[in-house]
Amino acid sequence: MLSIRKPIIWRTHCIGDINAGRKVLPFIPQRQPITILLPENLISKANDIIVLRIVGSSMTGARLRDGDYLICRRQFEKWEIKADTICAVMIRSLNSMVAKRIRVGNK
Repeated sequence: MLSIRKPIIWRTHCIGDINAGRKVLPFIPQRQPITILLPENLISKANDIIVLRIVGSSMTGARLRDGDYLICRRQFEKWEIKADTICAVMIRSLNSMVAKRIRVGNK
């Protein structure tokens, strides 16, 4: 969970919904204007960030609830993924975007 020490008001767009449930919904690109608080250290990386809205309840163990916004980096390197990282995964064959928690090791 991000620690927001000095939050900055950031006006951006939510680009669509991301599935976090059993029902797989198609990804429909959107540009819904939103205003969120972003940690000051991420403002310099704002061009590399996308915002998706959670749909479903399978990520409540990660404190993500239906209607929450998921702030993601567009690209990352494999070595940057740590245990319990939440990733947005595009499944092209289903035209669907899903939220997945990455498990590392024998968990």
